[in-house]
Amino acid sequence: MGAPPTTQRLSRAALLVSLALMSHPSEFLLQDVRCFDGEQRARLRPITLLVGENSTGKTTFLGCYRVLHQLLSESAFARGRLDFNDEPFSMGSFRDIVRSRRGPDGRIDQFKLGFTVASPTGMVQPPYPLSITFSEQGSQAVVSSVHLQFDADSFVEMRRSESDLITLKVPTKEAEIDLEFDEWALFLDLMIDDYGQKYLRKSPTSRPIADYLSKSFSGHRRPGRRGRRSWYGPFSPLIPVAPLRSKPKRTYDPIRETASADGEHIPMLMMRLD
Repeated sequence: MGAPPTTQRLSRAALLVSLALMSHPSEFLLQDVRCFDGEQRARLRPITLLVGENSTGKTTFLGCYRVLHQLLSESAFARGRLDFNDEPFSMGSFRDIVRSRRGPDGRIDQFKLGFTVASPTGMVQPPYPLSITFSEQGSQAVVSSVHLQFDADSFVEMRRSESDLITLKVPTKEAEIDLEFDEWALFLDLMIDDYGQKYLRKSPTSRPIADYLSKSFSGHRRPGRRGRRSWYGPFSPLIPVAPLRSKPKRTYDPIRETASADGEHIPMLMMRLD
């Protein structure tokens, strides 16, 4: 990704994804985000290196990855976790993030991020793509829809209704759920969990959708706290680090590991990671 190395000064950044035996993203999707025109995909590995000149999208890639990681991690279900300007990334408002477009096609009013989610080793469930669409609300980027595609004819989609509730769609049914859209991840957990029966008794019209979700996510269930099960993983921990702009060295001093603005300490930090 990005331009090949040249004699110009390069900026390097490392995205570290652990090999934990859990659901993990194997591919990252960006669509209409800053310099990423249309839909762009990148394969992810235990260590994924982004190399390129300045302004080729490395920081945008990392910042978007971190936001999506926060949205899908277990600790992120509390409201207010969506932040495109959390240190060390500062991506600005929605109009700063979405790709600009001029001409007869007009401006772009949404952008998309997503993962292809691979199952843990030993599970038969195939990988499935998950994409999240963001739109503008009060100059900031908010989630407007979530789409999971299991195969050509099997999917789950949740959209934000005009009243900020969940509009849930599966191939056979579409219904508005009496639950705030910001609780969409917890709602999926509820629908495939045994505890969801309490909700179904209050909303019997949701039972066909719940049955469909339970069947679709059967291969992704796992024991959780208090007997609950989760559809999303969890994903492994993510630690963002500053870009590495120092020139590569033939050897490194294992004694000195003082943090510096150009990232000279990053190679030693990576060496110590287990």
